[in-house]
Amino acid sequence: MTAFIQRLSTGFTYVAGASVLFMMGVTLADIGTRTLLGFSIIGTYDLIQLGLVLAVYGGMSEAFRRNAHIAVDLLDAIASPRLLRISALLTLVLAAVFVGLLTWLGVAAAQETRLFGDVTMDLRIPKVWHWAAIILCLGMTCLSLLDLLLQALARRGATEDPQ
Repeated sequence: MTAFIQRLSTGFTYVAGASVLFMMGVTLADIGTRTLLGFSIIGTYDLIQLGLVLAVYGGMSEAFRRNAHIAVDLLDAIASPRLLRISALLTLVLAAVFVGLLTWLGVAAAQETRLFGDVTMDLRIPKVWHWAAIILCLGMTCLSLLDLLLQALARRGATEDPQ
């Protein structure tokens, strides 16, 4: 299961990277047409907004898997390995609960957005698609966190960082 979740997480990261490239291309095309041809591409803001959702939330799972978040390690120099392990496990549990809660709240927000028929300004893209991407990516992040937690618990006797 771990290998599958890791491949899936990496796939989400590729989508996030492709989204960044897409946003760069749309921005360059918009600037180019505005500078050279005197008009702006309609819907640039809408496309950038959706791309940003994919870029930010798509890379979140892999950031947790790689332990790439910014951390303040005040305890590392003075705490025992056991306390550090407990702290790392607690961090994974709290992160999984928090991301799970965000996913659940995202579903409620998506339902409300769908009910009201919210769309983007220029291209009229239903905003529920933004929420669908957010929910899917947060769900993947939660799955990765639970996988990391199970891996850490499986190494019960180890003293290294569970991630």
